Amino acid sequence: MKKAIVFVLHNRPDYFKQTLDSWMQADGIEEYDIFFSIDTAGRDIDKQHISIIREYVTDMSTLHLHRPSLGMGHNQFYAMDKFFDKGYDFIINAEDDLVVSKDILAYFKSVIPHYIADNRCTTITANNFVVDKTKVSGYFKTKAWGSPWVWGITKEMWQNRVKPVWNSGNSLSWDIILGNALPDSMAIHPASSKTRNIGVWGYYNKGEKIKYFNFNDTTFDEDHHFGEYEDMPLDGKLLESIKDRTFFAGSAIYERSSYVKRF
Repeated sequence: MKKAIVFVLHNRPDYFKQTLDSWMQADGIEEYDIFFSIDTAGRDIDKQHISIIREYVTDMSTLHLHRPSLGMGHNQFYAMDKFFDKGYDFIINAEDDLVVSKDILAYFKSVIPHYIADNRCTTITANNFVVDKTKVSGYFKTKAWGSPWVWGITKEMWQNRVKPVWNSGNSLSWDIILGNALPDSMAIHPASSKTRNIGVWGYYNKGEKIKYFNFNDTTFDEDHHFGEYEDMPLDGKLLESIKDRTFFAGSAIYERSSYVKRF
């Protein structure tokens, strides 16, 4: 299977530096080709992004810089569609403010066969909203398209399920729109998150530090499948503390404080 990771970037090189450093320490990173889809934010910020990339990458053909910018929704679409056209079978979409655990790619490698075997699953996501730091392994399935906070998809699922309904334009809420277009979709999640959002500044978050997302570096146990759920497991206390619940709509968990066994 030919695999790639595509980083979708715009105007936060300080976060991107931390994020790329974490990815480069992930076990199995050598099994993936790496690309960058950058929406210009001005030449100074573009230069910062390029300087960070040069620390790890010598082939600048992996960098796609969009001038003028495409817009959030179009850049997300470009990042996936362009590189599937290059012959990749599986692509992971990574944003600039999502630091990852050392075992994130071990997680993807372990669950890809389960994902491919279940045609209901549109994506694999590396995110889970776990409040405590309990070190647990395994995975579960939820009724959702996935999560924008690091997700992977096969070429077949992209071309046959996601691409035909992608209609987000330049919307910052491309993930919510996608979720609405795929109401019956399912996704695979890790029992404990493999990503941590370090973004203090962004469209939905204007400076209040996000404190709730933890991941661990335990060895992933591919045989530990927790089952399939209507909603993502989530601590009810977390929802009570969220002021703008639409922030999490891409993960299909907003306004939900518990989960129900479905199968």
